[in-house]
Amino acid sequence: MRRILPCVLVLAACSSSGSTDQQVPAPANPAYDWAHFETTHRAPILPILVIDTGGFASVIPRDKIKARLKVIEKHDGTHGDLSTAPVALDLPIGINLRGSSSAGFLQRPYTIELHDDLNEGKKVPVLDLPPGEDFALVSCWTDKPCMRNALAYAMGRQLGRWNPKLRFVEVYLDGVYNGLYQMTEAVRQDKRRVDVPKPALSADLGDITGGYIIRREAGGKAAPTTIPIRDWLSPVKSVDGRQMVYTYHYPKEDKITAEQKAYIQDYFTRFETAMKEPTWIDPQTGYRKWLDVATVVDFVLMNEISNNVDAYWKSVYMAKQRDSLGGKMALSPLWDYNIAFGNADYRDGWKLDNVTYKMNRWGGECSAFLPTPMGCSACIRGDLNPGTSCWTMQYVPFWLDQLWTDPVYTGELKCRWLELRKGAFDMAKIDVQLEAWRRELGPAMRRHFARWERLLTYNWPNWYISSGAFDFDKFFDDEVDYLRNWTANRIMYLDKNLPGTCSK
Repeated sequence: MRRILPCVLVLAACSSSGSTDQQVPAPANPAYDWAHFETTHRAPILPILVIDTGGFASVIPRDKIKARLKVIEKHDGTHGDLSTAPVALDLPIGINLRGSSSAGFLQRPYTIELHDDLNEGKKVPVLDLPPGEDFALVSCWTDKPCMRNALAYAMGRQLGRWNPKLRFVEVYLDGVYNGLYQMTEAVRQDKRRVDVPKPALSADLGDITGGYIIRREAGGKAAPTTIPIRDWLSPVKSVDGRQMVYTYHYPKEDKITAEQKAYIQDYFTRFETAMKEPTWIDPQTGYRKWLDVATVVDFVLMNEISNNVDAYWKSVYMAKQRDSLGGKMALSPLWDYNIAFGNADYRDGWKLDNVTYKMNRWGGECSAFLPTPMGCSACIRGDLNPGTSCWTMQYVPFWLDQLWTDPVYTGELKCRWLELRKGAFDMAKIDVQLEAWRRELGPAMRRHFARWERLLTYNWPNWYISSGAFDFDKFFDDEVDYLRNWTANRIMYLDKNLPGTCSK
């Protein structure tokens, strides 16, 4: 039985579960400014997005279709006659279905692109978010309290580089209430987002060395025969003969030139080849020549503190800087933590007492880029059958796994952990954040759960299930308490068990 009640079987003290009209704890000192963007929002009346697709709401495709967006910020909170509410923003948009497994949820996620009156992309400041053109509407489905992505990004923004901002919103599609969403800045090349320069189209036209944004998405985002090609197979094999698939993100697969493809593929080939050499650990010629190690350390710590079951093999973004600006590859920004923080019932995703990279070392993924291993009748995902090696691609890249064997690197992990425990990883600050969201989201959660009663029972891949299904407020409070107490106990475990020795 997977059910664990809040305030039971936990090591850390339980938070006080309050009603939705409770007061947000006041920041004790300026150190709490890390949460300013989130905790200053809002009275418990969320903005409303009204999207008119012209009748296509139930069949929004992968390719963008035209629609219209109205943003309502000021209303009485009852969701009565919205036609009389003042409209803060009214403009054309493109909208399309997004996500992999999440695209199959009953409450689907979408990407929206803000347009001008000529239906051209337009950067617009919306809901206090910095001006942008592309936003993700992330559904609150697998993550029942709808806080895990928000928590990861809020913590991530304290690490010294861009990570997405978001606003909680309620959405109507063609007049029908569709529940609570997170309107989130999408990962894009932009001075306000991933600030890497545009690479030249070719070496003859300028500096082709950066910047690029590359993704790791398990076995890739599309089949090898997809046109335009979205992914490529690295020619470098790990010790056990596995190879990695990487995905173009910026420039996009329909924009990237043949010379840009050749450059970034060659860069990864040379990097992975260097990681197989005996000198991979050398400070001058080894991984520090290729990787922005500070970003790797922060990326790893965020995945470890959240015990993210997708860690290191899905939703991994890598930004390659221009050579004249250092030329290194950063593991940044963070993305997709909705089944982290104890929210998965497979591959030890619910556990407090494990090291995530070890959890994801065994087994692997199947990829259409590679044939079934010899001696296997079929390719089988490693987490579905831990006793087999009939998979083609490891979860954790061999080069990322390898770093854990360098005591200098693990020492940096431990030192950074101790530093962040006084800031972004301070549980007192996280408590302030979660309580602010508890107050902000309470009334919307009643509508959300009434719209999607499926959420009041087991919903893949939840480990915890509240017993308060007949009381929406109790159900929501239980879910927040579980998230809070799991996070507190996870931090306590890593305080004692994170590998490495800080020599500072």
